[in-house]
Amino acid sequence: MMHALRRFVRERAAGPLVEFAVVVPVLLLMLFGIVDFARAFFQRNNLVAAVREGARNAAVLEFPCDAASTTAIKARVKSYFSSVGDTAPTDAQIAVSPLPANACGTNSIETITVRIQNYPFTPVTPLFTLLGGNRSIQLNASAVYRWERAP
Repeated sequence: MMHALRRFVRERAAGPLVEFAVVVPVLLLMLFGIVDFARAFFQRNNLVAAVREGARNAAVLEFPCDAASTTAIKARVKSYFSSVGDTAPTDAQIAVSPLPANACGTNSIETITVRIQNYPFTPVTPLFTLLGGNRSIQLNASAVYRWERAP
C-alpha cells in the first residue's frame, strides 16, 4: 500500500490533482466572499428602502413628532423591511427625529429624519473573521425628507 502511494505521488499524473487541491479552497473562499458582499449590499439596499418609506410616511403626517406618530413610523419601517423576507430591525435600532421631546407644536421643524443604526449583518463565510473583523457587520441607513406641513 505504501509503495503504491509513493508511486502515485512521484508520478507526474498527480500534479494536476495537487494543483486542484491547492486552488479549489482559494476559489471557493473568493466565491463565497463575493456572495457575502452581494448579500451585504442587498441588505443595505433594503435598509435604505425601509427608512425612505418611513421618512416619506412621516413627511405627510400632521404631527410627526408625537409618541403615537413615532410608533407608527417605526411600525411602517419594520413592516416594509419584513416584506423583503429579512429579520426586521428592532425599535431600538430605528430612530426618528425630531423626537417627541422637541418643539413640534411650535411648527419649528422642517425635516424628518429616520435612521436604522447598528443593524447586524452576519456573513456566511468566515472570511471577515479571518481578516481580523467581527463575526457580524453593523449596517446603518438614514433618510431625510422635508415635512410637508413646514412653514
